[in-house]
Amino acid sequence: METTFSLIYDVLGEYGESISKPLQWIAVTLLSFSVTYFILSGEYHLADIPYSIDFSLQQLLRPMSIWSLNVDDHPTVWVKRLFVPWEPLQRPWWEIWIKVVASAESLLALLLAFITALAVRRKFSMA
Repeated sequence: METTFSLIYDVLGEYGESISKPLQWIAVTLLSFSVTYFILSGEYHLADIPYSIDFSLQQLLRPMSIWSLNVDDHPTVWVKRLFVPWEPLQRPWWEIWIKVVASAESLLALLLAFITALAVRRKFSMA
């Protein structure tokens, strides 16, 4: 178990030696979850790509705010469409699924921000 966490820490931040590596992973997280939200929206219009990026960015900058989101009052039609499942009977589970995916993105972003902060602290404590 310890070696698993050690390997993850190495991959994500080179044991606190790299400030840029966790920031690169944050960018990868943003892009990969943007694609995920775009696919989950069910309608593939190129004009919707900025909305999926914006939704993903919101999860990075305001972690766990998805749980206080009122979809019906949201000003963006794309977000409302994201929360409408492909099958009407799946609506309660679909909303929870989207919120779980967004929460996973938020937790990953918090972990990467923490690793970045550790690298910054290490860099300035060695100087």
